[in-house]
Amino acid sequence: MYEEILELEKYCNKIGVVTEKVGLLDGWCLYFNNGGDVVQHSGSYGSKNGCVEFGYTGFTLDFKAMSLKDAKGFVRHRKDSLNNKVGGRRGK
Repeated sequence: MYEEILELEKYCNKIGVVTEKVGLLDGWCLYFNNGGDVVQHSGSYGSKNGCVEFGYTGFTLDFKAMSLKDAKGFVRHRKDSLNNKVGGRRGK
């Protein structure tokens, strides 16, 4: 269940995007260094259709369902921004 976010985590590791995985509800959240995140759980947009949901990235795609293919493209193109250390997990 929620294989897409786990595949996205592997992809992030492969291309050098730092994430921290934590359990969230019945699924997962990947936190980025810039304070943004991506989630997939029973309450996230599109989760029943194999989509993930980004949040707090500062881009217009926040809080919308996104396919794994598009999520990988976003992470690849925004790698530097996502890795920008601003305190990590919500300022931690």
